[in-house]
Amino acid sequence: MALSTPSLPKTLTNVPFDEIEIGAKASLSRRLSEEDVILFALATGDVNPAHIDPEFSARDLFHRIIAHGMWSGGLISAVLGTKLPGPGTIYLGQELSFLAPLAPGDTITAEVTVTAKSPPDHVTLDCRCTNQEGTLVVTGTARVKAPREKLSFTLGELPQIRVLRHERLEAIIRRAAEGPALSTAIVHPTDTLALHAAFEAARAGLIVPVLVGPRPLIEAAAREAGVSLERVEIIDAPTPPEAASRAVQLVREAKVELLMKGALHTDELMHAVVDPVAGLNVGRRISHVYMMDVPGYDRPLLITDAAINIAPSLEEKRDIIQNAIELAQAMGVARPRVAVLSAVETINPKIRSTLDAAALCKMADRGQITGGIEGGADLRVDRFDRGKDRDPRPDHGRHRRWPARLRQRRERGGGAGKTHRLRSGGTGRHPRRPRSRSGQHARQAAHLPRRGGCGGRGARSAGADHPHQPRRFGAHPHRLRRGRRPARPPPSRWPLRISRAA
Repeated sequence: MALSTPSLPKTLTNVPFDEIEIGAKASLSRRLSEEDVILFALATGDVNPAHIDPEFSARDLFHRIIAHGMWSGGLISAVLGTKLPGPGTIYLGQELSFLAPLAPGDTITAEVTVTAKSPPDHVTLDCRCTNQEGTLVVTGTARVKAPREKLSFTLGELPQIRVLRHERLEAIIRRAAEGPALSTAIVHPTDTLALHAAFEAARAGLIVPVLVGPRPLIEAAAREAGVSLERVEIIDAPTPPEAASRAVQLVREAKVELLMKGALHTDELMHAVVDPVAGLNVGRRISHVYMMDVPGYDRPLLITDAAINIAPSLEEKRDIIQNAIELAQAMGVARPRVAVLSAVETINPKIRSTLDAAALCKMADRGQITGGIEGGADLRVDRFDRGKDRDPRPDHGRHRRWPARLRQRRERGGGAGKTHRLRSGGTGRHPRRPRSRSGQHARQAAHLPRRGGCGGRGARSAGADHPHQPRRFGAHPHRLRRGRRPARPPPSRWPLRISRAA
């Protein structure tokens, strides 16, 4: 989350010592946010849990999170350095008394008043900080060395600061920890990284680790990692392929419930998993899913498949989407949204992913993909452009699942831009007619009747018993000259609608 910064002047001008008058005042107001407190703690190293931990602070004196008292001292320093006396001021001393706590959400106003001058350039100022209710929270005295010359400084562009948190991921881990710990086979955990990950999950109450691999290497890695293998089951398997096969066998025998990859190549593990005889035959294509907790994006983001399926077929893409939907439901998302991404938002017969997207939409409409929003019928073909505003609807794109082999690279920066929806059926506004036969090819891929296209050599007439039967190259009843575009058909005869989301 980006920090809220105060309105800063473009130019800073000081008040030289000779121009400072007794009784002169200057002030600055700033709203204190939770991010300000976290950033101050990180910058100073003062990570007292009273400032950053809600559970600890609930048992503390004030029963809530309070900010560091010296944050108000920084606000006083800002007044002295930017307003009175301003640029060129040297801080000599500060005395502060803290009368009331500062809390996130408070608006603090720091005010300084000149009380004394001492040649050649020393100035004494009274300092006060009040909150939005007028309560005096800090008082004190500052001594500074004021500039002798008039100075003006143009403020340049300042960088943005973001406090990054992963609250959604932490919430998922907490929810998983509410259930029983699952027995998990850690395959070939012969390095410190694999062991640390396994024992961290065990400490969180997520798994009961069963280490499958060469015992001497596992014990050596445990000594290096500083973890104890007491009361941890170890199943000796000398090589990575043997460890993978043994771990899969444990799953088949219902002795463990999960597999976790250790220090072996993915292909060695997957070879045992997909073995047609001794593997895990789940009746569906196995796929990989990234769960992304993106700071600034207010919902979980699942991206699939980015690791296992290189060039999936249409049926395999259906399985990939169905796997992601069921994973989202297991994570507590009852009605996830699905987005199929491609390089362009319109159907193009030269880009296979656009044809598959049309077919996937129709498959969802017919119930071949289930569990998504509106029964899985609301698949989207989306394109994101930099610098555009996100769809204003609150549920737009919620819990997207993006087949990675179809997705377009999303540029970093602003929110989602143009969004085009591709879905079947429905009436309404006339769509723009495709400029080529791409629509015809898409309907073929989606098992839809072919309509439209240019008339010409090879066209045949509709049958007498079926006046609306499509022609091979031209279905519209109004024949046009070769090379001319046919008239737009009525909505009721256009089975696939492409519309831009508002």
